[in-house]
Amino acid sequence: MSAMDWRPALRPDLQRLPPEPGGAGGQVLLDPVLNRRIVLGPASCAMVPLLDGTHPLQQVLAQGAAAPGGGGLQGAERALRAMLLLYLIEGVGQELLERARAVQGGLQPLEPVFLPETRFACQGSGDCCRSTSWGPLTEADVARLEALPIEEHYPYLGPGPYVEQRPMADGTQRPFLRTFGQQCIFQLPDRRCGLQVAFGAEAKPALCRLYPYQQLPTLFGRLIYDRSECATFALSACQGPTLEQDLPRVLALLPPPQELYHPQVLLEDDLPCDYGLFYRLQQALLRALEVPGGGPGGRLLLYAAWLRAFLEGLARVALAPGEPERTLQAVLAAPPPVGEPAGEPGLVALATVAAALRQELLPHQMGVERAGGRRIQPQLMELDEALGAIQALALEGAGGPRAPERLARLRAVAADDPAIDEALRRSLRNQIVSDRALVGDRPRAGLVRAAMVQLVALTRARQLAAGRGAPQVGLGDFNAGHALAVRLLNQERLHRVFVAHEAQALDMAAAVPLVM
Repeated sequence: MSAMDWRPALRPDLQRLPPEPGGAGGQVLLDPVLNRRIVLGPASCAMVPLLDGTHPLQQVLAQGAAAPGGGGLQGAERALRAMLLLYLIEGVGQELLERARAVQGGLQPLEPVFLPETRFACQGSGDCCRSTSWGPLTEADVARLEALPIEEHYPYLGPGPYVEQRPMADGTQRPFLRTFGQQCIFQLPDRRCGLQVAFGAEAKPALCRLYPYQQLPTLFGRLIYDRSECATFALSACQGPTLEQDLPRVLALLPPPQELYHPQVLLEDDLPCDYGLFYRLQQALLRALEVPGGGPGGRLLLYAAWLRAFLEGLARVALAPGEPERTLQAVLAAPPPVGEPAGEPGLVALATVAAALRQELLPHQMGVERAGGRRIQPQLMELDEALGAIQALALEGAGGPRAPERLARLRAVAADDPAIDEALRRSLRNQIVSDRALVGDRPRAGLVRAAMVQLVALTRARQLAAGRGAPQVGLGDFNAGHALAVRLLNQERLHRVFVAHEAQALDMAAAVPLVM
C-alpha cells in the first residue's frame, strides 16, 4: 500500500481522556499497554477524530494543518510522525506491544540479561564504604542488623540503633545505615567492613553484597549491569568471576522487579519515540563496542555517528505503512560513516559545557562554615580542576588564548596503557546499556554526559600523574579520575547542564579526541 492510499487509524485499545486540569495541552490518550499518558497538541487533537481507518492520509493531515496553533502542514506531519513513533497507530510496533501484554499478564517472565565479559572482583579499597548512600535498606536488612550482637564486638557503637530514616524523592522515609564522618559506622580503621569481620559476609545488607551491580527491569529483560563506580574499576571490572558465573548469588540478593523502565525518548522537544526504538540503537552500539581497541576518542566518534544516523532517520521517517520499522532497519543495517574529529565548533561547545558544569558546581564547592572558616569539599574541587583544564585546552584548540603551561604539560603525560583503554571501553558500555544512556529521557544529553565522563576521567588521571612527576598515567591515577567522573557527573543537579547543551552534543563528542 502506498502512502497515498494509506488510511491510518489509532489503536483501538487507546483510551481518550479529557484535558488534564491546569495542563497546557489538549486531549490525553491513555496507553493501557505501555502504561503512559500522551498529551496531544493542537494538530494531534484535530487529527484524532479522523484517525479511524476510513480517511486517507492527505485528508487527515489537512485537518491537522488547519488547526489553530498547529503549525500548518509541517506541524501536522510532525505530530502524526510522533504518534507513529510512539506506536499509537494501529499495526505499528506489534511485536513490542505483544511482548508488553505478555509481560503484564504474567505470561512472559523477565529473564536476566547482561553484557558479555561483565565481571567483578573486590580489591578491598574500602572506598565504597565512604562514598555510597548506604541505603535504602530492606526490612530483612534491618531485622538482620537488630539481631546481631554488635555492641559486644564494637562497644564504641553502643546499643544502636544502627540505621536512620532519610527522606526519599517520593516523600517517604526509608532506613539507611548510620554514618560517621561521611563513612559507614561499621567501617574499621583498616578499611574492612566490621560486619563482615565479626559476623561474615552474609551479615551485610544486600546492597553492600550486590555492589557494584544494579538492576533495571525492561520489557526486554531484567537488565543487570555494573554501575562503574568502583574506586578500583580498571582492576575490579576485569577480574573475578563473570556475572554469568555469579548470577545465582546476585539474583538471590536483588529485590523483585518493580515498575518497568520504558520511557518516551525525546529525539527533540516535540518529537518523542518509543523506548523500544532507542533500545535497538543501544544494542547496535553495544555490538560495535564489543571489539576492544579504537581508543576512547574513536569510540565516542562511533557513538556520535550512530546516534546522528538514528536521530536523523527517525526525524524524517515517512508517513507510510511499514514505518518506522523500515527506516530503523535501514539505519541499523550498516555502521554509519564515522568521519574525522570535529574542529572549532566542537571544541567551543566542549569548552562551553565544561564552563557550565563548573558554574553549576560553584555553589556546592563552598562547603560549610566551620570554626576554621570555609571548607571546600575536596572531590568537588578536584572535578573543578579537571573541568578547568578541559575548558582551557579546548579553547586553545579552537584558536583562543593559550592554556597555562601547567595545563599544556598534561598533553605530554601518556595514557596509552591497554588496561586503561579496556576500562574506558567497559565503562562506556555500562553507560550505554543502562538508563544512563538518557538524561531527562534525551539521548543527546546522554551522549554529552558519556563524553564528559570519559574526558574528565582521563584529564584527572593525567593531572594526578603530572603532580607526582610521572610521564605515564598509572592505574591508580586512572581509577581515581574515573571514580570522580562517574560519581559526580551522574548527579541529578547536573542534568540541566547536559540537557541545556544537547544541541551541540554530536559536535562536542566528536571534538573530544582533539583534547584527549
